[in-house]
Amino acid sequence: MLKLYLLVFLSLLINSVNAQTTISVVADKDNTIFSVATSNSAGAEQYFYVGRNAANNDSSVQRGLLHFDLSSVPAGAVITAASLTVTVNKTAAVATGIELHKITADWGEGTSDASSSEGAGSPATTNDATWNQRMFPSTAWTTAGGDFDASISASIPTVGSGIRTSTALVLSGAGAINDVQSWITSPAANFGWIILANNETPQGSAKRFVSRNSTIANQRPTLTVTYSIALPITLKSFSASLVKQNALLNWITATEIDNDHFDIEHSLNGKDFASIGQVKGNGSSTTEHAYTYVQENLPAGKHFYRIVDVGRSGNKGYSQIVVLSLGSLSALQLYPNPATSIITVNASASTEGNEYAITTAGGQTVLKGVVRRQQINVQKLSTGQYYLVIKTKDGEILRSLFLKN
Repeated sequence: MLKLYLLVFLSLLINSVNAQTTISVVADKDNTIFSVATSNSAGAEQYFYVGRNAANNDSSVQRGLLHFDLSSVPAGAVITAASLTVTVNKTAAVATGIELHKITADWGEGTSDASSSEGAGSPATTNDATWNQRMFPSTAWTTAGGDFDASISASIPTVGSGIRTSTALVLSGAGAINDVQSWITSPAANFGWIILANNETPQGSAKRFVSRNSTIANQRPTLTVTYSIALPITLKSFSASLVKQNALLNWITATEIDNDHFDIEHSLNGKDFASIGQVKGNGSSTTEHAYTYVQENLPAGKHFYRIVDVGRSGNKGYSQIVVLSLGSLSALQLYPNPATSIITVNASASTEGNEYAITTAGGQTVLKGVVRRQQINVQKLSTGQYYLVIKTKDGEILRSLFLKN
């Protein structure tokens, strides 16, 4: 019969530092609005435009609209970085800078697509954004030229004149971070950004940017966001022990934040883990909570365990791994178990004269001494569950669970 063998790994805590994640999202809609051709749009075109055309090209002011779907960022995430990358591939004779502003009303992208030069757009189709309409033909902007926050979210002071090769520009900073954070907090208010020239007066300052409809995927407008998520729990302890052929897992949380449940994961190689069960969490709490899980009838060999705490928002935290080894020899047996006063130690290696420690399930040492005549007096212990830990002369750590009546 397979017996209790060796537990060599002490439990470690879940890292309480929030996990950092970075994602990149391509615009899911973009458009251009035109101050002269006020019923034109560029919903399906390869480019969007910013700045002012030359006098011989209607002198129209153009503004680009961009929107990003941020549903892949978990609710409750804290945004730590945000940057917008756009690609300019043609600029006119006059250099100006560009500014990013948060749009404050929803707008549309239709199927408008100029058949020749896209610089003036083409007649708007249903739900296209235009200079006067945020949803053509019947839903107007409050202010012609777009409804947006007056504060600048990010900017580039100067975009050079005469550009003829694709050049990536990055707009970032605290304002962009604040905008993205506001959209994660209130997704219904995510209307994206408007890009406009920092000086729209000079004629011949137009700039052509690659749109999301471009066939060149790596030049499409891309928003890169880094965020952190609050882990659902602070784990005080996590341990595993063998009782006959069963694995007994114990863990204690110090705090829990909207903690939904724990997934118990098991592996035979320490790399490929699979869920073997769930234990319900305690929601939000600042007091300690103890949990237990048993996996029965283990085969011989090493068994790796970790617990995954899953928050109600889907946030996850992973414990460190503990390892149990089950072999054909009995390494440490205690009897009687439950004990009342004296426990006798029976081990495959001699424990006589070795130091021992008795700990609670939470890892607190309550009794220490030296093994004499293979016996330990536990009469003074309170009723409860304990672990006996013995370090042999050859360095092995023997550990076994027992109950005190």
